[in-house]
Amino acid sequence: MTDLRWDLNHPCFMDIAGLHLLFAPTPPGHPYRRITVTELSPQPLRLLRLAAETNPATFHSPAQPLPTTAYP
Repeated sequence: MTDLRWDLNHPCFMDIAGLHLLFAPTPPGHPYRRITVTELSPQPLRLLRLAAETNPATFHSPAQPLPTTAYP
């Protein structure tokens, strides 16, 4: 297994391309990878929340809900 950590502690913008990077399936024949995202600024957090509302099974686990930080 490979652990990949995205530390987004600097203000950044994320769009659908960023979602694809975070949630791309592991290619066949490659080891499973676990992706962790930390220090989300408001805009990427809002995008992840919208994605989770659209497809909850893909974007988060009920056992690990998204943070409750308010966003605009």
